[in-house]
Amino acid sequence: MAYVLSSEMGGTNFGLEISAYEFPDNPANELDANWVVIVVTGQTPEGSWRARRAALLTWELEDMISWCRGNYRMEPLTQFIEPALQFFAIDIDAQRLHLQVTLSHEFLPPWHQEPLVIDLVIQQREFLEFAEDLEEQLARFPYRYPAHRP
Repeated sequence: MAYVLSSEMGGTNFGLEISAYEFPDNPANELDANWVVIVVTGQTPEGSWRARRAALLTWELEDMISWCRGNYRMEPLTQFIEPALQFFAIDIDAQRLHLQVTLSHEFLPPWHQEPLVIDLVIQQREFLEFAEDLEEQLARFPYRYPAHRP
């Protein structure tokens, strides 16, 4: 079970779990070797949902972990090759962070057709715990060097 960010505003949360490599047998292509399937869980006042899709590369997750640990102060937006998920740090103070998570495509809840922005007001320490959890998950799915085939 992934660490879930729960907003202080109530009724809204977001979780991200690394589930598997998209291609378990290490392919010869670097991108294919490092695509991971993630599971997103969300809750808004409209309801809860769970979605699963290959959407991130191992090195994008490494960058995201670094971003969660404080790089959002220098670069407030982080996005990935696949446009289905992005994070934006809006308001930052010593204790709290206002984070917007934008979901689209296969990560949308079944009742939503356009990109969905989830607003989360969280404690800074929670974001660090989220990063630590992602790092522990990623340890099970490290960067893979492409298989060499004759």
